[in-house]
Amino acid sequence: MHWHDLRLIVLADDLGATSIARPLHAAGDLLSLADDAIVAVVPAGTDPPHVDNSDPSVVFVSMSPMTETVKEVRGAQILHTIDRETLYVASFPIVTSGVVLSAAAGSSPAPDQLIEILISGRWPVRSLAQDRP
Repeated sequence: MHWHDLRLIVLADDLGATSIARPLHAAGDLLSLADDAIVAVVPAGTDPPHVDNSDPSVVFVSMSPMTETVKEVRGAQILHTIDRETLYVASFPIVTSGVVLSAAAGSSPAPDQLIEILISGRWPVRSLAQDRP
């Protein structure tokens, strides 16, 4: 995935209005957001997600069940299979505040790394409503 595969949608700002979506070209495009804006980063061609009462300090990401078999390994030795019921795959769309995305953009050269940074524990993360809790 590349930045041009994503678009940025301001869901709410100080005026309470939804702005027109715009394509992303690089992580630096996230730096121009207003701190108080609630923003969605979504794959191009998809509808913006809806999150009620968005808390600007919380990141909402799409969380899907893990469908692949995952093994715990040590060196070349397979220790055991990890229970898939405890695993999720985090992906786009992302809904959060402009200040959180701006902070993450400074150290995120690739979209996949943006997800890793946002779910790394620096900010509280919640699943979007349509996905598993």
